[in-house]
Amino acid sequence: MGKKIKMTQKEYQYELQEREKRQKELEEKIHKSIELTVEHFRYSNPKIISRTFFGAVGIFPSSGAIIYIFKNNNDMEEAKINGLTNNVINFTRNQLELNNYPEKAIKGLNIGFVSEEDCILKSNGNWFQYFK
Repeated sequence: MGKKIKMTQKEYQYELQEREKRQKELEEKIHKSIELTVEHFRYSNPKIISRTFFGAVGIFPSSGAIIYIFKNNNDMEEAKINGLTNNVINFTRNQLELNNYPEKAIKGLNIGFVSEEDCILKSNGNWFQYFK
């Protein structure tokens, strides 16, 4: 277990403000990278129909997850077979680097794929519950 660090209330409030600031800055870089990736692959077959991101990157920059969404399970499988998923992962990581995301954290970010169909089947279309 890690060493406990004692902070005053003022120091703790400052740390929370800094985390919030880092979170916002890093999320902007992530969202820009995601949007550039989606734009680059807009004519791909199968199509990426949506995307999302979550993670406490303000605390641990490598702790986030970028998720690209396909319409159905067949599309997702086709994307794996034809190499689209690997291309999207590589392009996303490259965009993160170009957008000055912390280099050491890029490899730690999870970049994955799901289908809308799977969400409907497993959580009745509730994305929050699906990712929980």
